[in-house]
Amino acid sequence: MSEGNKYFYVNLMGVQNFDRLNNETAIQITGELIALSKDLNMKEGTNKAMEWCEKLVIRDLSDHDKALVQYLLSNIWVNRRGEKQMDRTQSWAWEQPEQQEEILCLRQAINHPGFHEFAPVLHCQIYTNLGNRLKSIGRFVEALEYWGRALDIDPKFGIALGNLGNGLLA
Repeated sequence: MSEGNKYFYVNLMGVQNFDRLNNETAIQITGELIALSKDLNMKEGTNKAMEWCEKLVIRDLSDHDKALVQYLLSNIWVNRRGEKQMDRTQSWAWEQPEQQEEILCLRQAINHPGFHEFAPVLHCQIYTNLGNRLKSIGRFVEALEYWGRALDIDPKFGIALGNLGNGLLA
């Protein structure tokens, strides 16, 4: 990973005044910390991002931002699922609460009134992520529906196309 990403991660981890940041900035840096924590495989960063999301949830947010925080939470659960899969004994466990939480957060984002304010590409990403998770737990028919929703918005959305193709082959 680049030195720039490590530097940016360290700076985000050092944020002391999160509660004083405006909603837009707080949401932005939370998303950045989630992404960097995944890229750098840093559990501490994912944990801090979860703390920040818990603070965001109780703020007076717009509908758009409330739905966006649900999407951020789903990405935190992606990170935690990835951390857990590093341990082979846990990756095969029957209970997978990280997947359940990810699905719940994605569904909450989609069902929130603020979801309709998102850019089309974010709709595609969320629908595709939910389809992927549903396929991974054996709910293939539902997965097809969500990949289809993404492709209805953008017929050339590559991730949904590829996952749909893989899903149909499986």
